[in-house]
Amino acid sequence: MLVKANSYHFILDSTRKYRAVFWTCLLLSIVTLSAYWPVLHCEFVIYDDASYVTGNPHVQSGLTWDSLRWAFTAKDCHNWHPLTWISHMLDCDLYGLNPAGTMPRISFCTSSTPC
Repeated sequence: MLVKANSYHFILDSTRKYRAVFWTCLLLSIVTLSAYWPVLHCEFVIYDDASYVTGNPHVQSGLTWDSLRWAFTAKDCHNWHPLTWISHMLDCDLYGLNPAGTMPRISFCTSSTPC
């Protein structure tokens, strides 16, 4: 009888822990989403978006064999970062040149990773 009582309390304790973790993650996701919500109305910035996205025909063409080959061989912007290029190409394929589609998704996913 004592074993059953202990196992019952263990199940209750673990269920409470899972609920607490669930609600904590949900709360953090809502807070993160509300913090990044204004980003949906932003435009591209002048700092580096022209070299990386808006003025780069390779990125704007999306994911093609030619653009993938270029991503792995290019040293544009003084860096070799093929995954960055591929990510921007995928964003152009999915959202076009719409900054409201790409940047909030990246920011939200990066910020909510700990959950």
